[in-house]
Order: sequence, then C-alpha cells, then structure tokens
Amino acid sequence: MVGHKDTHFPSVLKSSGVPFLQVMALLSVKKVDLHTGGSFFINRDGIRTNVEDDFPLGSVVMFDGSIHHGVEDVDPDQVLDFNLASGRIAAFVNLYQVLR
Repeated sequence: MVGHKDTHFPSVLKSSGVPFLQVMALLSVKKVDLHTGGSFFINRDGIRTNVEDDFPLGSVVMFDGSIHHGVEDVDPDQVLDFNLASGRIAAFVNLYQVLR
C-alpha cells in the first residue's frame, strides 16, 4: 500500500479532540514469514519506523492515522501462494468513534 495520510476520519474526529487511531497487531515474523518490505510510518519529526523490523510477533502498534504510513512491497520477488501459511499477516481495528 503506497504511503499516505488518512484525511476523512481525522477531519471528522477533529471536533472531538480525539486522534484517528490505527491499531495493528503483528501476526508474522520478519525473516521467517517475509523477508523484505512491511508496514512503515513516518512521524511528524520525519523519523521513519519499519514496523516489522522494530516490533516482534504479537505486538500491538497504535498510531495516529493522519501521519504518513503505508506498506512497502513484501517479497516482490516471490510468487503469491494462498495455500502457504507464510507472508505478512496483520490484523487491524480502527477507532472511528469516541465512546463515553
């Protein structure tokens, strides 16, 4: 997924003062399930974090969806085979509403 910033939900939530939070659980291991690529984000200071490089299996990563983020191509030299239990796997839960 090409790098981008989410704009719609952050603008909707802006009036509540709550950031648009992306919540991601890492369910694969770099150098075991995938070799190159993976998710990244660039914070407001311009610091790039390659998520699969910096966080282990089972990590829950939360970030403001209005910052620059995306997914670098995962193992572009490999043929995608849905019969194999390998590759990059992540689960997402996005928070769209303030719960009181």
